[in-house]
Amino acid sequence: MKKSIILLISFLFFMNSVKAAEIKLGTYKIVNADNANIIIVEKNGNIVLGNDSITGEKSWDVYSVDGAFYIKSHNNNNYSFDVAGAEKKNKTNIRLFNVNNTSAQKWIINYAGNYSYYITSLLGNYNLDVSNNKLEINSNVELYQKNDKPSQKWKFIKLDEYEQTVQNGTYIIKPETNNNNAFELAGAGIKNCTNIRTWSFNNTWAQLWKINYNNGYYIKEC
Repeated sequence: MKKSIILLISFLFFMNSVKAAEIKLGTYKIVNADNANIIIVEKNGNIVLGNDSITGEKSWDVYSVDGAFYIKSHNNNNYSFDVAGAEKKNKTNIRLFNVNNTSAQKWIINYAGNYSYYITSLLGNYNLDVSNNKLEINSNVELYQKNDKPSQKWKFIKLDEYEQTVQNGTYIIKPETNNNNAFELAGAGIKNCTNIRTWSFNNTWAQLWKINYNNGYYIKEC
């Protein structure tokens, strides 16, 4: 049974991974091909490795331009992946920088097999890589000459395929099995560790919840 669950999770991950020749305009999470828990994130304007729990930009808008691609911040399309100083050499830093229509911000995305891609700078034969090949949280993302190491292979997980099915707004949330109850903040308290319980419906603010949709997820607030 455990093996079946693992196989199902792997199958679902690959189904959401974009296949060869399918990279096009959209919003993506960029995941390391060798470790699905490691993603490309922004930290203080720099591009590093992180995971889903890290604060900072984690969603990237891919735009086609003159046969290449921009990889832009989803939250602010005025910023794009950028080769610092447009230097074409190993270990050049990758950062976010104002969009400027230079080759330092344009990328060729080539299929590397097994649903993964090389992200190659239009400046030359240098790929998006990780400092010292360390697939770890906070490892720096940089340029390096093309090789076949896992630190140069990335998967694009499309995020905008998840449709919004509940409109943003304020709701009362009731269990399907008992419409006389509703989700409630115990004691109407607003502080850390306040329990959320089901309680008799009473139409008070403690049973009102604000729902906001954000990149495939719903955020629930009291």
